[in-house]
Amino acid sequence: MMIKPKRLISGDTIGILPSSSSAREWELQAGVNRLRSLGFNVKFSEHCQEKYAHGYLAATDIERVNDVNKMFADETIDAFMCLRGGYGAHRIADKIDWQLLTNRPRLLIGYSDVTLLHLAIAKECNMVSVQGPMLTSEFAKDIDEFTLDLFLKLVMRPEAFGVLPIPAHENVETLVSGMAEGPLIGGNLSLLVAALGTKYDFDTAGKIFVLEDVGEEPYRVDRMLSQLKLAGKFDNVAAIILGDFNNCEVFDKPSLTIHQVAEEIIKPFNKPTIYNFQTGHCMPMISLPFGVAARLDADSCSLSLLEAVAV
Repeated sequence: MMIKPKRLISGDTIGILPSSSSAREWELQAGVNRLRSLGFNVKFSEHCQEKYAHGYLAATDIERVNDVNKMFADETIDAFMCLRGGYGAHRIADKIDWQLLTNRPRLLIGYSDVTLLHLAIAKECNMVSVQGPMLTSEFAKDIDEFTLDLFLKLVMRPEAFGVLPIPAHENVETLVSGMAEGPLIGGNLSLLVAALGTKYDFDTAGKIFVLEDVGEEPYRVDRMLSQLKLAGKFDNVAAIILGDFNNCEVFDKPSLTIHQVAEEIIKPFNKPTIYNFQTGHCMPMISLPFGVAARLDADSCSLSLLEAVAV
């Protein structure tokens, strides 16, 4: 059983972490204003500001690690949301003082590059975390009602959610029929592959394995799925969820489609599998709590959360 962080309530303080890439000043302020309009207080560290950007990083590794550790040590902060994804979590994950989070369990929220932090939290803290919207990627922009409503219910509700809703007009497909239960694990495909062989490598046995990505041509998705296959990550999974693969098709040269790649690599494992579940780099977005027990009914393309995300 994984540790459950505290749930969010109105008036709580959300700390913004500059774990990966930088964001523009207007995005930072717009995201902060939106969270405040929802009834939350917001704290952001010094190096969330654009002027400290270090190339494609929000700041240097030392600056970002120090910011994260200071935020984790701040007892007035009730949950953490990442500034944005991009790149950078791999460079600092092993330098973060995870004991600070273990000592006072709180939610960490984000997706994309934050996948590495989700893996680290699971390994270092044995704690639930949430693949969900981020400050400048969604809250600073036109986050839609579906994404916002589901996210808030997941992080604020003290009981199991049950069947997660599917955005209207989205066609989720059964790739392999069947039903299975297990804790959720996964995230961005590129980041999961990059974690193989590191201290944040992961165990998928008995779990519902979630995969999504953005901007990767089918041959690259093929290569990464093949690497996971050769690493044995599909051998003993309970089930597989293929999320949104946004902008991952090509039309100007010969290519397989993402669907064909999934048919050829994933389907032969004969695990309950669904395709095009709207989680990841998409809007609307279904937030997912990693570490929470869930049930996938691939025939009805439904995913149910069997326990609360937070306490």
